[in-house]
Amino acid sequence: MFDVGKNCYRYYSKRSLLDRIDTYKVPAAIGMVWLFHVSAIIGSVLGHSDWFISLTPMNLSLSAALVLLTISRAVWPALLIPFVIGMAAEWAGVNKGWIFGVYSYGENLGWKWQGVPWMIGVNWALLVFASHAIASRFAKSEWGIAIIASSLMVALDVLMEQCAPAMDYWKFAGDVPLQNYIGWFCTSMAAHLLYVRYAKERGHALGVHLYFAFAFFFFTFWLIVS
Repeated sequence: MFDVGKNCYRYYSKRSLLDRIDTYKVPAAIGMVWLFHVSAIIGSVLGHSDWFISLTPMNLSLSAALVLLTISRAVWPALLIPFVIGMAAEWAGVNKGWIFGVYSYGENLGWKWQGVPWMIGVNWALLVFASHAIASRFAKSEWGIAIIASSLMVALDVLMEQCAPAMDYWKFAGDVPLQNYIGWFCTSMAAHLLYVRYAKERGHALGVHLYFAFAFFFFTFWLIVS
């Protein structure tokens, strides 16, 4: 009888601990995302921008890990959709000049596959996750979510394009062409229309904060370098 009581106590204690972890893991992940980006801005202001920017692959990897830890495992495969579509589109852009225009990647996004950094695929997955989280709070239909989310991604790309050459992320052969933004919207639409069918979670808080942390980082860096 006492053994049964001890086992019940252990079960409920373990269950209570797991419940507490579930309760706080999203707020903790949000705090870490903001810590990463605010630290990078402070470091850049203090004159250490090159070192912080070189840590971009680690930042993207940690952000991806936080996303995986805070969403349902059933959604994990859905993140492969924007990863694969993003990598394919970037390959076509870098090697053929299609979709986005003529550009090339620098060194600060890490290891590359045929000129395309693997981290850019991770970035596509994160941006689709983040913009979907915001869009799904305002729209219910798949097309509505995809249009709003793709527009948000283009808006963020406008900011990123102001900083990318200075960060040694990527650089166009000339000025950033209108083709780039049209390509971003179309590629984002393709990724979102597939992603929304398999990602059943809507309005994820981490995704919302991730988007605004990205926007804050690039906008602030733009002000610094300009």
